[in-house]
Amino acid sequence: MPSGFKCISASAALTDLDNIFAARTTTARSNTGFKVESQDLSVRYETSIDGSTDIIGFNTFFKSGSTDLRYLFKNINYVDFYNLDVVSGTGGGSQPVGFSYNISANSVTGYSFSNWVENYGDITFGNINNASTTATITEDSEAEATYNINQYTLTVNSGTGGGTQNYLHTYNIVAGSNTGYTFANWQTNAGSISYGNINSSTTTATIGAANATTTALYNINQYTLTVVDGTGGGTQNYLHTYTINGTDYEGYTFAGWQVKEGTVSFANQSADTTTCTIGANNAEVEATYNINQYTLTVIFGTGGGTEDYQFTYNIVAGEYEGYTFTNWQTNAGSISYGDINSASTTATIGSANATTEAIYNINQYTLTVIFGTGGGTENYGHTYNIVAGEYEGYTFSYWQVNSGTATFGDSNSASTTCTIGSNNATIEAIYTED
Repeated sequence: MPSGFKCISASAALTDLDNIFAARTTTARSNTGFKVESQDLSVRYETSIDGSTDIIGFNTFFKSGSTDLRYLFKNINYVDFYNLDVVSGTGGGSQPVGFSYNISANSVTGYSFSNWVENYGDITFGNINNASTTATITEDSEAEATYNINQYTLTVNSGTGGGTQNYLHTYNIVAGSNTGYTFANWQTNAGSISYGNINSSTTTATIGAANATTTALYNINQYTLTVVDGTGGGTQNYLHTYTINGTDYEGYTFAGWQVKEGTVSFANQSADTTTCTIGANNAEVEATYNINQYTLTVIFGTGGGTEDYQFTYNIVAGEYEGYTFTNWQTNAGSISYGDINSASTTATIGSANATTEAIYNINQYTLTVIFGTGGGTENYGHTYNIVAGEYEGYTFSYWQVNSGTATFGDSNSASTTCTIGSNNATIEAIYTED
C-alpha cells in the first residue's frame, strides 16, 4: 500500500484478495474485504494527508504467480474525490472530479430565488439563474442559493394604510370615517393577515406571502327622532325614513314642521303628514300651527267681529223701545256666554263662525180712557179703538193726552184709533158745552 493511503471499501463479484494472493504475504492477508469485481478492480481508499477519498482503478495487471503488492500499487490508476457543500439548497456530496451534481435551491417563504453564488472552490453551474441546475467542481467547493425578498400588496377597503411592501412589512391601517356607522372590526377578505388588534379602528397589519385584502366593518348606529305636537318618532337605524303626522287641534291650522334639534330632511315640510330622514344624531321636530280666525255676528246688539279662535268678545244687546231683553240665542256655531241672560256679557266662539241674537220680550202697557171706551192693557205698539162717550148738553171736541204718549188716528174724532208709546198712558175725551 503506498504511503499515506488506506483502504476503506471495495466491491467485487469474484474472489477475495486473500484468495488471489494466497496468503503469500502478511500485508495481503491483512487486507481482507477486497473483492475482485472483474479483471479491473475498483477500490475506494482514503488518504491520510487531507482526508479526501478517491477511487482506485485496478488495471489488468495480474501475472501468474505474482505476489508483490508493490507491483500491484505500482500499476494503480486512481481518481481524486471532492466535496460540494450546498447552502440553502440540496444536492451536494462527495463525488469524483468532473461529477455533475443536481442541485436545487430551497423554497423560502416570502422570498424568490435569485441565483447561485460560489462561496469558495471552483464550480461550473449549468445555469446560475435557475433554482434547479447542475454544478461541476474541480476541488472542494461551496455553492449557496441567494434570494430576493418578495413584495406583496395589502388592499384596505373602507380605510387607509395599504400599499406594496416587502414580505412581513407591518402596515399601519386606519378605518375610514363612516357617517352613521361605528367601527366593529377588520375582516380578512384575501390572503393571510395578522392584526395588532382586530377590533381597533387604528392598528397594525402584517400580511403573509401573498397579496391580501382587509375590509373595515361597521355597525349601523341608531338615532332617536322626537316629534313634538305630532306622532311618528322613535329610535331607528341611521337614515331610517319616519312617517310623521301633525295633531288636529281645534281652532288651529297646520303650518309646517320645524327642526328643533339635529338635522332632518323632509319629503314635504309643509304637509301635516309626511316622511323625514334624520342625520347621524338624535333629532327633534315640532309641528307648528296657525290659530284660525272666526267671525261672530251679533243680531240686535254690538260687539261682534273677526278674531282669533277662542277670542272673548264683549257683546251688548241693543235697547229697543217697547221691548225688554231676555237672553242671548245662538243661531250658528258654538258660543260660550259669560251670562246668557245679561244684556251686556262676554261671548267666546268655537272653531267656526258663529251668530248670536239678542232676544226680547215685548212690553205691555195700559191705556186709560177717560170719558170714553176702548182702553186696556196690550203689547207695545198695539192700536186701540177708542170711542168718546156721549153726554147730554155736551159735544165731543178732541182727545187729550193726560200722561204718557199717544198717537191718535184723528184726535178730533170721537171714534178713532190710538197707539201709545213705551209706557202707560191716559187719554181724555174733551167736550164743549152746548
